[in-house]
Amino acid sequence: MADPGDATTPPTTPSRPATTGTTRPPSAPGARPTGPGLRPSSSTSLIGGDWPVQATTTVVDLVDQVKAKTTGPIMTAGRGAVHGLLAGVLGVVVLVLLLVAGVRFLDEVLPSGVWLAYLVLGVIFTIVGTLVFRKRHSAPSTTI
Repeated sequence: MADPGDATTPPTTPSRPATTGTTRPPSAPGARPTGPGLRPSSSTSLIGGDWPVQATTTVVDLVDQVKAKTTGPIMTAGRGAVHGLLAGVLGVVVLVLLLVAGVRFLDEVLPSGVWLAYLVLGVIFTIVGTLVFRKRHSAPSTTI
């Protein structure tokens, strides 16, 4: 018996039958398992090539392209609508809370009752509203 470290004896390898067809990684789309005992069916060997794999890959690629062009933009628009609606609702809540905080602050700071806080905020909102209302026609008209 030869020493395993002896350089004169070639290493022995177990004999395996040769596999037919192309081998692909198992994760590749349309990959077929190959190996001992797994031979291509007689229809693929008679016609030649891997036409079922190629057809499946073509169909999968086509479906992926259609999905990317239809479902992708719809999902983006849906996310934008949901996030916009959420931002709008939160913005309204924040404005209401700021208004309530402003009334309470002015009620504590000003010497008389709460009517003076309402009067001050009413005057501020009237001035801001008038300025915004005056600027409504300053934008250039784009009618055809």
